Amino acid sequence: MTRARPAANAAIAVAAFGAFLAFIDSTVVNVAFPSLVAAFPHVGIGGLSWVLNAYNVVFAGLLVLAGRFADLLGRRRLFAWGLVVFTVTSAACAASTSVGMLVAFRVLQGAGAAMLVPASLGIVIHASSAEHRSHALSLWAAAAALAAGLGPPIGGALVDAYNWRLVFVVNVPFGAFAWMMTRRKVVESRAPGRRTMPDVRGAVFLSLALGAVTLGIVQGPTWGWGSAGVIGSFVAAAVCATAVVRSSRRHPSPVLDPALLRIRGFMVSNLVVGLAGVGLYAYLLTHILWLHLVWGYSLLVSGLSVAPGALVTVLTARTFGKLADRYGPRAVVIPGALVWACAFVWYTTRVGIHPDFLGAWLPGQVISGVGVAATLPVATSGGLATVPSGRYSTASAVSTSARQVGGVLGIAVLTIFIAHFTPSSLAGDLRHGWQLAAGSFALAAVVAAFFGHVGTGEGQAMPEEDGPLARATGPTAPATAHAAPTDDSLLQRLAPEVREELLSAGERVHLAAGETLFHLGDPASSLYVVESGRLEVRLPGGAVRELGGGSVVGELALLTGAARSATVVARRDSVLVTVTRERFELLMLARPDAMSELTRALARMLQDGRPLATAPMPPPKVIAVVAAVDDGAPVGRVADALADALAHPLPVPPGDGAGPALRVTRIDRDELPLEEAERSSDRVLVCAERTGAWHDACVRQADRVVLV
Repeated sequence: MTRARPAANAAIAVAAFGAFLAFIDSTVVNVAFPSLVAAFPHVGIGGLSWVLNAYNVVFAGLLVLAGRFADLLGRRRLFAWGLVVFTVTSAACAASTSVGMLVAFRVLQGAGAAMLVPASLGIVIHASSAEHRSHALSLWAAAAALAAGLGPPIGGALVDAYNWRLVFVVNVPFGAFAWMMTRRKVVESRAPGRRTMPDVRGAVFLSLALGAVTLGIVQGPTWGWGSAGVIGSFVAAAVCATAVVRSSRRHPSPVLDPALLRIRGFMVSNLVVGLAGVGLYAYLLTHILWLHLVWGYSLLVSGLSVAPGALVTVLTARTFGKLADRYGPRAVVIPGALVWACAFVWYTTRVGIHPDFLGAWLPGQVISGVGVAATLPVATSGGLATVPSGRYSTASAVSTSARQVGGVLGIAVLTIFIAHFTPSSLAGDLRHGWQLAAGSFALAAVVAAFFGHVGTGEGQAMPEEDGPLARATGPTAPATAHAAPTDDSLLQRLAPEVREELLSAGERVHLAAGETLFHLGDPASSLYVVESGRLEVRLPGGAVRELGGGSVVGELALLTGAARSATVVARRDSVLVTVTRERFELLMLARPDAMSELTRALARMLQDGRPLATAPMPPPKVIAVVAAVDDGAPVGRVADALADALAHPLPVPPGDGAGPALRVTRIDRDELPLEEAERSSDRVLVCAERTGAWHDACVRQADRVVLV
């Protein structure tokens, strides 16, 4: 184990560095904006703003999709390709001879960055052991925070040394170095059981929606707010947004997961982060333009002048994180966002046109740094705390996307104020940028009031999108009827009335085949009873067990609070009842007799205790016969032939007589529950002649897949 740690640390460092490259490009180009204005004097502010926004639009629109592809194709592979795309397009940006060419390459560079970030997070999670995972994730998050702090001074130094092109050139050697280290130090990993193609269509529509609304906002002052072009842009954005929603409702691997968006704390968190992104990106660009064009600072000094705020954020973030752990994110985010808003009230009212760094600028930096520390990281972590551990990567991508979307809108709205500035109007126009930031943070404080109580997400109910399982069992709701535990568990040993009261305090959780309930080493705070479906328990050392309806998972964790001793993955679409430790403890306080019953049951378990047997994996039972691409494939004939071969096997080996005849059940639609068919048959054939929800459900749950 001691030899494995350096390799793991190297993989984590490479992944964090890749994320650093992607995040720093979101801020470093802001500092180069005045140099771009000088290089392309005949292009308006609105046109040049696309150099910033093209990157952020694509970055935000493709993050979740890239995370799904990383799970499907391999994190190392996607990370390496992301570095290639990011590095090559950085060189192309540096060589661009027109704004149109530069914007086009920034689009591709944003796609490379979107590939880097979720893949890097997956690499960090896979490379870190359970006991070091929290520290590794902190290092990854620190890379993003460091990028925000170092972006402006690095950008200022590079532009002062040459011009805006050097900002892109410097990515080339760093990207090439990261690619070589990835090939040497990073081990390939994929998410277990993920076999569903991500929602590419939804991701494309999301990027188009962001691009269309940005176009309407940026061009509004030039084209006219009532012009056909602006109105058409907003209509196109609405149509594309509707298409994203519809695709996310229907696709088994959506770009916007409805299950995540139904979690109140996570939804509020992303609204807060999005609003904060509006103000953050608006004031970063306002700061640079003010310092360089109004106060006359060089771009290097301008970049250094916005670094104190980032330093204050780094120094105070840990303290606010501890306060949020103790009092909840709402108690920290609301005053934090208000403090952040006050910083830009200060800038608007106290910063004059004559340089006064110590008396006017630095106090605003200190106040702003405190506001950032108490708002962005706390709101983000507060939302992720409500999400089950198996959804952490996707939820992180959604949260990052929310911030980037806010950044796109912030720069677009700022463009309205400064699109037609003159030397005499510049100071007043830039103050509108600070006012925009103050209003965004004040609104974020209002939204944060709806956070509610935030605890761990492990026991959160996660309703799945509409599909065969959702139609069969209904939406997630408090459990009312429960499958009695059938295994020799602590729960089964309780008196029926105590057991029923305990389960009545639980909620149903829908887990799709291939999804992880929890990982080895995760903190434990809930027990689960399997109502239907099948789970696969992956024990240390490679041993595997399967659990069906009535099985109990994680009951001792309810009493001990120890870390999970195995990884549990859904083998079939499953429905579970979860009971959190908080609800369990409330029941024990209200029912002293229940506590006595529990003590007796635990004593009987200890008396009868024996080592847990590891059952061998059963042979493949569910076989999917589905169309590979062409909806006209002869799926039915292939299924008939396979069923006949299973029911009337050939002699095995030749001359020894036929093998045992198998009972085969064929399911062509989602009318017969799969679990019922498995109980009554030796083999189950699930058939789908056309792509769609039923096709995806067949592939997802099958032990073997036959593509026709």
